Amino acid sequence: MVRDAGLTAESPKFNDASGAAADLERSPPDAILLGTTGWPTSEAWLTVAARGRVPTIAVLDEWYNYCLRFSHGAADLPHLPDRVCCQDDLAFREASAEGLPESHLCVTGSPALSALADTIEKMVETPPPLPAIFTRIPRPIIVFLSETHAADYGQAPGERGRMGPFMGYDEIKVRSLLSARLAASGHAVSVLERLHPSELGGPHPPIGGSNLIWHTNRERSPLWSSLWHADAVIGMRSMALLEAALMGHRPAALQPGLIGRDLCTAGRLGLVERLDGPEALDHWIARILANSANARHQTRRPDFAARDAAARVLAVAESLANANVPV
Repeated sequence: MVRDAGLTAESPKFNDASGAAADLERSPPDAILLGTTGWPTSEAWLTVAARGRVPTIAVLDEWYNYCLRFSHGAADLPHLPDRVCCQDDLAFREASAEGLPESHLCVTGSPALSALADTIEKMVETPPPLPAIFTRIPRPIIVFLSETHAADYGQAPGERGRMGPFMGYDEIKVRSLLSARLAASGHAVSVLERLHPSELGGPHPPIGGSNLIWHTNRERSPLWSSLWHADAVIGMRSMALLEAALMGHRPAALQPGLIGRDLCTAGRLGLVERLDGPEALDHWIARILANSANARHQTRRPDFAARDAAARVLAVAESLANANVPV
């Protein structure tokens, strides 16, 4: 996207705040725009190194784990930037309720989701190329969005992963349930499983049956093309469910045995159908199989994908830079 805009960009990596500080000394910016992650990365070290010297602005890309993005397991918020740009009022309220100070929060919309909505609107006029796999497997084709929940949250009660405690399900359980219920439907159907980028090399035994074709997509082919041309989309809580909803699908979020709060953003925004087990999944499958003509809803542009989201974020950065606000 940066190259498309005719801009140049570097991707510096730091292992600690001193490395980030040295980089800032060499080339001090007027402001720093940051992404967020659940564990310390270059953004976190830049935030620490810039404190009191260069204003920092983080842009949220999800509606959960607000404090974790700036605490990374610490008791306080050691990596909290000067401002946190929230996607909408819901994100603002949830971030505040979770413990981020409202003085650091502002609502701007999401530049990434705004750009996605722009792209989707162009797809209506010029659809993306049909992925080659879609010519090799029969319709209806269901795209299954896998994730790395087993590693992130464990696989059984009492276990923890790198992101937290067991959620009641993982991608292995969901993959098994989905394939079993599709096979039990007795109708011919194909599944294109899109692996999370970090699990492309993982072991995934073939799944299939006389009526079910299951293809695991190990290539880094464009996700949006698969979502656009799918007859239906199902996942767990992937952000790609939200992307599919903006494209006009009514995706399903399958979370059997969920423990604790539902962190599926698209579900909490009312953009997907929630499925909590086999019975709900069977009803969803029946509806999908009864409508295999790839019918889709009209594309959407919610407030969090406002056209001027990027301009709002830049306005925040310019305001802080001009005021030279220290923390």
